[in-house]
Amino acid sequence: MCPLVAIGKLVNSVNKWNPLESQTNELFTYIDISSVSRETKKVEETVSILTHEAPSRARQLIKTGDVLVSTVRPNLNAVAHISNRLDGATV
Repeated sequence: MCPLVAIGKLVNSVNKWNPLESQTNELFTYIDISSVSRETKKVEETVSILTHEAPSRARQLIKTGDVLVSTVRPNLNAVAHISNRLDGATV
C-alpha cells in the first residue's frame, strides 16, 4: 500500500501574473478553457490579445509538461497536456 502524501509535495505552484497591470500594451498568448478539446485532450486553438484587453481570469502562466484541468466546469472533462509550442502562454 502506498503512503498518503499531500498534493503540494507532488506538484509545483503555478506562476501567476496580471496582464492588466502591464506597463506596455503588448500581445500575449491566451488559452480559454473552451479551447481545450474534450476528445483529443489537447489545446486546439489559442488567441493573441493585448495585455490591456485581457479577461480578468487570465492569470496563470503555463509551461511545457503542465496539465490543464478545468475546475470551473469539471463536467466538461476539459483536460490537456501542454506542449512545447504553448510554453509561457496564459490560461
